[in-house]
Amino acid sequence: MASLPFRVEAYLKNHYIPYQVACHIKTQSLEQAASAMAIPEEQVARAILLKDSRGLLMVVLPLTRLLHLTHLREKLNRNFEVLSGPQADRYFPDCEPGSRPPLGEAYGITTIIDKSLLKQPEVYFEPGNHRVFVKIKREEFLILASRFSKMDISVPQTFANQAGKMARQQKHADLLTSESQRVCHKLIELPRFPKKSEQLVRYLGELATSEMAIEAIQPAAEMQDDFNEFISIFNNEICLLPEEVTRCVVSTKVLISLLTSLPMHGDGPLGYTEIVRQSIYTAFLAGMLAYKNNDTALEPATALLAGGCLYSGILLLGNLFPPEFRLLNRLALAYPTSPLATLEQRLLGMGRAHDVIALGHAQVGAWLLKTWGFPLEVTSVVAKQCNVNYAKDYAHIVQIAQTAVAQSGFLGTPRGHNEFDIADNNLLEATTLLQKLLHHSSFLDKITSSIIKDVGQVAVVRDEPVSSGI
Repeated sequence: MASLPFRVEAYLKNHYIPYQVACHIKTQSLEQAASAMAIPEEQVARAILLKDSRGLLMVVLPLTRLLHLTHLREKLNRNFEVLSGPQADRYFPDCEPGSRPPLGEAYGITTIIDKSLLKQPEVYFEPGNHRVFVKIKREEFLILASRFSKMDISVPQTFANQAGKMARQQKHADLLTSESQRVCHKLIELPRFPKKSEQLVRYLGELATSEMAIEAIQPAAEMQDDFNEFISIFNNEICLLPEEVTRCVVSTKVLISLLTSLPMHGDGPLGYTEIVRQSIYTAFLAGMLAYKNNDTALEPATALLAGGCLYSGILLLGNLFPPEFRLLNRLALAYPTSPLATLEQRLLGMGRAHDVIALGHAQVGAWLLKTWGFPLEVTSVVAKQCNVNYAKDYAHIVQIAQTAVAQSGFLGTPRGHNEFDIADNNLLEATTLLQKLLHHSSFLDKITSSIIKDVGQVAVVRDEPVSSGI
């Protein structure tokens, strides 16, 4: 019999719970493990670790269901956040990273079980080992579950996919705090967004069919060849459907409008040239990853736009507070491995600017996009880019794209995110797609150059030389 982590084995034995152990090849996810063992996914229990100011909570639900976080917050009157993989792993010292047993009590963590799991004839779970499944029969699992609270705290993934945007809106409705919005509205004079691009944003909600809509999504004459090349690249590399290509063209035009609406002076790691290049490459890679994900709820066009808007808060802060932003740029140069969110907190005593910069570029960027009417999926990704790792969601796709672009080494230093629980196979797939994208770098660089040219080549103007001195 394969050995279990000490706490898991001791917990099951101390509570007289009979169990069976089945070994399999090492896998990167519970879905892969269930497939390798031919186990129905609805019988596989997974644990999600949440935290707020009052402490930790583990929720246990079937692999086929999604946590209804807003509903759980309301029922318990607590403001939970989902811990990322590395953050959660710290509470399971005798387990392999990424494998967290759904026995919170064994680790001193309050646990809630989703009621839907209690209906299964058998329950399987990883005990902290990526090569092992523990099997418990229903009657024994009910005895084990009697020690925990039981609630209806999930929705089926199939329901979520059918509900589409409505489900995702419910999931992310409160990602942008009211206090952050209040500060932004009070202190920031909102930059204007092109009227035509506002129309394009609305067309992303549903595929446009009217003559007016079709005319609106046509690229300008001088950009026609570029967009023809765009269509050719996506058809050759990932075989998008015609309507998907149309939506990706719309997203690309909206992204270009966003970037040209927020020009700023300065160069360096947070300079305009660097931010534009990072945005373009992250956007296109995120779109390709969403298509390869084979999840019908993830649209390549939305992923593309979310990836490209990731740094909108940086651009807005650079426009509003040039002196303070130059200092932030210097800090980024002097501390190349520090997350941008950490550096932003160091800008103290800067008066009016500090009230906004201290919110972080993620909150500021999300507020801007929400005010401009961008899709909620996009604002959610931008708002929680620093501390959220939702599997099978746009945030996860964009995090992988951002990490792959940063680690590639050709676009500078990774910025603006913490450790993410990204499976090796996901990052490997992103790297493979990025290599395909690099074959068309001339096209992407052409878009970047066009954006910089449109704003008067402001990216190469330095008000003050950037150095490593603080």
